[in-house]
Amino acid sequence: MRTSSLVSGFLLPAVLAAPAAAHKPIFSDGTALSPETAIRIDDVSISYVIYHEVTEPGRPLWLVFDVAAGQRVYLSLGVPVLEGSESLRPSLALLGPGLPPVELPFEIPAGLGGLVLQRPEGREPEFFHEEFTGTDSWIQGEIEPQLEQAGTYYAVAWLPDGATGKLWVAPGRREAFTLADVVGLPATIARVRAFHELSEPYFPCFLAFLGAAVPVLWGARLMRRRRLSCPAVCPTQSKPARSVTGGTWRPPSARSSGC
Repeated sequence: MRTSSLVSGFLLPAVLAAPAAAHKPIFSDGTALSPETAIRIDDVSISYVIYHEVTEPGRPLWLVFDVAAGQRVYLSLGVPVLEGSESLRPSLALLGPGLPPVELPFEIPAGLGGLVLQRPEGREPEFFHEEFTGTDSWIQGEIEPQLEQAGTYYAVAWLPDGATGKLWVAPGRREAFTLADVVGLPATIARVRAFHELSEPYFPCFLAFLGAAVPVLWGARLMRRRRLSCPAVCPTQSKPARSVTGGTWRPPSARSSGC
């Protein structure tokens, strides 16, 4: 029990802290092109990043999520650093109830207004290097409005003027990773780098620690399961209590019986 507690108390927080500056990735399959097929974000306060490639001019990426009254929603928009991508000026619209009327180059659900984010003409995008995946991006901008009405909201990203290319949308600020997320990090990093069209191997230093820590954590978990599955008294050695001189006789404990 002490070993399991030490492992959980020291190794697990260290492993889960490794991706603390990263987003949970979602890779668009190219079908979230309408409100009906939008990618659902279960908790928009959690830090995600949705990677998407615009292959059909004028077809936007749709995300959908629920918002509580008075909740702030953070959204940022960017493109990977690729040849020619610095000139791309993707747009992002936050659509929902109670927002001002908005005109967009595509139809939106009835009764919704919106806020639009687009890098102004002539302003340079912000260069960003992510150490976690070894990738570079041009950040176009961010918004974080406080939404007064509860309801269903959409985030919609597109490339104007019939352009095609890659973009990403990153909602949420709160980091929330599970052990399963951490175990899958090598494969996730490879997919993110492929989206950025990087083929060189990349091995962040924390992955070496991860490779050593995960087997220990898994072993501690199995030990705990085994301990919890062992009955307090083995059924074959359970006997009724009988009186003896000086007290009450009790059956041997599970520890002494070898259970």
